[in-house]
Formats: sequence, C-alpha cells, structure tokens
Amino acid sequence: MDPSSIALTLAAGRVEKRPRFDKVPFVAIDARMLLTLIDTLFAREESMAPSLVLLAGLALLGALPGRAGSSLSVHVSGFRNGKGMLQCSLFAGDGGFPDHPESAVATQRAPIRADHTALCQFAGLAPGEYAVGVMHDENGNGKMDFNLVGMPTEGYGMSNNHLHALRAPDWAESKFRVDAGADMSLMVNLRY
Repeated sequence: MDPSSIALTLAAGRVEKRPRFDKVPFVAIDARMLLTLIDTLFAREESMAPSLVLLAGLALLGALPGRAGSSLSVHVSGFRNGKGMLQCSLFAGDGGFPDHPESAVATQRAPIRADHTALCQFAGLAPGEYAVGVMHDENGNGKMDFNLVGMPTEGYGMSNNHLHALRAPDWAESKFRVDAGADMSLMVNLRY
C-alpha cells in the first residue's frame, strides 16, 4: 500500500487508498510516517486496527500535541531574477529581529517560481506576536550579503512591508498578531 495515497475512513475502521494529501504538504510528511507505521502494525495485529485508525485520524486533524496551532503563509514577490532561494525567518520577539536570523523561532527556505514569486509556510504556531524577515539568497550562501558601505546587495523584506532607506525596520512596525487556530496569509514585497 502506497502511504502517499492513503486516506483514513474512521467510521469503517479501515484504511482506504485515495489521493488526500496533495494540497497540504506540511501535513503529508507526518501523515505518511504515521500511516506507514499503521500499515506495518496492521500486518502484525488485526485487533489494534480500529484504535490505530482513530489515533491517526486525530493526529491528522490536529487533536494531538504538536499538531495543534495556527498556520502562516508568507507570499513574497518582487524577485529581480530566479537565482538562488528565498529564506524566511519567523521571530517571536524583538530579540535578534531582523538582523540575526539565528534568533528566529523558525526558518524556511523556498524555491523561486518562474513568475518570480515564492511561498514559505509555517505551521503549529502558538497564539502571540510574530514578525517575518525575508531575503533573496541569490548566491545560496545562507546569509545576507552587503556592499562596502554596508548596504544589502540581495533582496530583503519584512512583514507589514515597512522598509527604510537608512535603517532596518524595528519590531514594533513589523509585528503582527496570530490568534489561536488562525490560518493567516501575509504579502511581502522585496526591496533591492
């Protein structure tokens, strides 16, 4: 049985094959691993099947610890070319924002699409205040590059699109609120 094409049928207490996870890739990884485990256990112990299917269904619905929370999609536009990758850093406080991505609570790297846009997704977020910093890592070195006078040579952007000519935006103008169970979406425009 192919784990990538399995969907749960809780009422019948069995696992059926049908495409299900193609629209939610951040859930598919956990679901595939869980469903592979269930498939393995089905082969060993038939009496465990209904409880395992219920457990898998609860995990997919976010009822188990670690899966609950809000999600955030960061849509980035304005790339000057398709080279390199987009790097998104999610901060949960002003410590390190925006100049120290190693202080971020989560970091994502995403490919740049043919239409010069990219998307980063964060799942399982607790309610609270966050800010996002993004950069177009054109040369793939994983860090922002600067010229001799200290100006960025790669594209960058922040949540709320507050960008200044001579200084980085601060936490207060870049933060946004994430509420419990929210599916949020932000648009960030790059500046070069």
